[in-house]
Amino acid sequence: MEEPKVVVCLKTFNRVDCARINMEIIKLNYPQPWPIVHACSNKSYRPYMEDLLVKCEPKAIWAGAFDLLQKSMVAANAEYAPDFIVQLEADTWLMSQEVIQKYVILLSNNPRAVIASSSWSFDKSEKWKASGKLLKRLAYFVTRLTKRMGLPWHIGWDSLPCGALP
Repeated sequence: MEEPKVVVCLKTFNRVDCARINMEIIKLNYPQPWPIVHACSNKSYRPYMEDLLVKCEPKAIWAGAFDLLQKSMVAANAEYAPDFIVQLEADTWLMSQEVIQKYVILLSNNPRAVIASSSWSFDKSEKWKASGKLLKRLAYFVTRLTKRMGLPWHIGWDSLPCGALP
């Protein structure tokens, strides 16, 4: 089987030093070279180690974040036609390429899966079980029910595994 083509898209507005560090991590430490498409709306930023820089106009936080996301993906698809796009914020540093490759393999093995996402949280439901707050105890019972249905639930409902997709 041919190795899937992966492109890393970085997004940044004001954390340009974090973006530079992230590029160094990816370019200097990942054994398999992956192109980096960097969407940046910081007017003073100059190209660093990215393979493709997409300059964007600064916008309000939600509109700006969506603009960077959208433009980086459009540019990555147009320039590289990848099998997979890894979307990272400038300050999301993944020191090991193996972390991403694990998800690439999971997605490759399930053609109906289209996205893998990571939550920055952990399962707090066991703490909720003994909580004095009714809503937290209710959340505990909801997590137990959804886990029995094969839907691991943590802080949000966004942590469905690839195999749980319809």
